[in-house]
Amino acid sequence: MDNLKSLYALFPIVAVTVKTSFQELPINVQDTICRVIREQIITQGYILDNELHAAYAIRILAEMKNSENQEALVTLYNRFRSPLVRRDVILVMAKWEEYSFLADQLNEYPGASAWEKRAFIIASYSMKDAGSHWRDYMAPQFNPFEKIVRDWAAEKSQIKGWKIPI
Repeated sequence: MDNLKSLYALFPIVAVTVKTSFQELPINVQDTICRVIREQIITQGYILDNELHAAYAIRILAEMKNSENQEALVTLYNRFRSPLVRRDVILVMAKWEEYSFLADQLNEYPGASAWEKRAFIIASYSMKDAGSHWRDYMAPQFNPFEKIVRDWAAEKSQIKGWKIPI
């Protein structure tokens, strides 16, 4: 993480490697990784100035739920209009069961990209009754592929211990 700036061109490879081994690292190393990524987000460092790198950073932060990481993800969600970034943040917030964020963002569904819409549908299953009511209300607007996503998420959400993949 100390050499992140010089590894800019290799950030996707570094990020995949970090995410893959994250849970096996000591907690102090996990904290350091997340802190460095959050600093890049807060300072708008050039490492995360493009949507691809931001998406990789989101996937690393998703491995450790805490308020600092949550705040960093909201910052990225608001900074980028990229469907890739926004979809991943929606899915992480659903995985973390952050209902307030999701409830606030569901109003954006009609103007959302296809990727975001599918993420909202999946996320609605983490919102219990509120998600069920939202799906019932929105179901007539779902296109055929969104109905497939809804059915897939409904099936997966019934599996004990299933987590939203991110």
